[in-house]
Amino acid sequence: MTVDASGRILQPAVPAFSVTKHGSSGAEYMNGHITFDTVTLNRGSCWDGTNKFQAPIAGVYQFNMSGFAAGSSGQLGDGVDFKGYLQKSQQSNFSDVSGATGHLAQTYFYMQGASGYPTITLTATVELAANDYVRYFVASQYLYTNTASTRYSPVFSGFLVG
Repeated sequence: MTVDASGRILQPAVPAFSVTKHGSSGAEYMNGHITFDTVTLNRGSCWDGTNKFQAPIAGVYQFNMSGFAAGSSGQLGDGVDFKGYLQKSQQSNFSDVSGATGHLAQTYFYMQGASGYPTITLTATVELAANDYVRYFVASQYLYTNTASTRYSPVFSGFLVG
């Protein structure tokens, strides 16, 4: 971090990433550990290429996730809930995460009386140790994506706050 002559704080090497998932052909419905196929930002090489973030240094991080919730092959209907988690692990294969262990934040949506593809979002500010891993995991229902041309792509991003 540096301070320029006008007093602005400059952080040119702040770890940051942004990834998205485009359907290969038509609609796709994903659950479990969500994988992403397009990296739009990977400052500091913190997105490790195997669909998880690895904290290069200890600190406070901000994570964001947005997308559309869906059923296994279409819209959510009446009385259906969606659950997604931001998970943290000290193991690259997340073998130390079970049940609620390692959940930093949760996305939850309950559909009552209608049907559709509701927008789900998650924003979390968390403290991580160096080399902690973070991923997005859908535990109930599905995350929807479609071809790149229709722009229904989920986006997962994060950066070091300080």
